[in-house]
Amino acid sequence: MMEELLSLQELCVKLKISRRHVLRLRNKGMPVYIISQNGRPRFDYSEVREWMRENAKRTV
Repeated sequence: MMEELLSLQELCVKLKISRRHVLRLRNKGMPVYIISQNGRPRFDYSEVREWMRENAKRTV
């Protein structure tokens, strides 16, 4: 189920991480939507969280 799509800045605030870190995660395959002609990315928070869980490096 798709939640409201977040802007890059909104995602940074929710995840409490920098814009640069989000861009690095995006390059590693984090789900993103490019919806309009301006090409600004939008993120589904629940999809991003799931992707982060699946791709987290496990440390024990």
